[in-house]
Amino acid sequence: LLPSRQRFSVPLLEWRLIPAGTVILSDQNTNGAQAHRAYGQPLHIEAFRIAKYPVTNAQFQMFVEDPDGYQYPKWWGYSAYAQAWRAANPMPSASQFKGDDRPRENLTWYEAMAFSFWLSEKLDLPIMLPTKQQWRRAAQGDDGRIYPWGSEFDPRLCNTRESRIRMTTLVMRYDAGASPFGVYDMAGNVWEWCLNSAYDDFDITTDRPRAVQGGSYIGAHERAQINFSFDLSPDYHYGSIGFRLACPLGD
Repeated sequence: LLPSRQRFSVPLLEWRLIPAGTVILSDQNTNGAQAHRAYGQPLHIEAFRIAKYPVTNAQFQMFVEDPDGYQYPKWWGYSAYAQAWRAANPMPSASQFKGDDRPRENLTWYEAMAFSFWLSEKLDLPIMLPTKQQWRRAAQGDDGRIYPWGSEFDPRLCNTRESRIRMTTLVMRYDAGASPFGVYDMAGNVWEWCLNSAYDDFDITTDRPRAVQGGSYIGAHERAQINFSFDLSPDYHYGSIGFRLACPLGD
């Protein structure tokens, strides 16, 4: 269990245990082609926890409104690029879709990282964005499936273009579309920032591109496949890009 000393309450912040296992290191081309390029043997991933839902409007608004939150320089000190971006952007861009329990979107990687550092201190936990490897492990499970629920697409299980909703949905809506470990919205709704892009690059001080995974409400279902990702500049933001959190196991 997570430490009982936590007294800071965050709505809808629930963790799912992802047991140790492997991920298949392959990527679809970002132009949507079905060809894959292999990265060798499956990679072992140590057990960790990941948030059941992507970060919501209500959760991120706590960061914005906290006197020691978005405006506090400490959370941006991990990178000179993040500090420069924050100096030029004193407030976050507005979320495109309102509602406490919708995923917070229109956020840069820099903002997602700052939020994770802020919440780490609030909860006394080493919270971070999931690595690309961790994200795929949480979505895929042990059987190499294409979507979190299996290998056949079903528009009733996620919010992609085929759903024709044309906006984000509540993060708890698609219970039947959860991953093998009970993680929601890992296909559709909003793209999710990962800590890294290249599998072996975990340096958070650079301005190198970062991966987004999972597809979105405006994208075709092929882009919601687990092995599909985009690499984006960390200062990029759009109304279909959000994030979720990860946390290593405690002692």
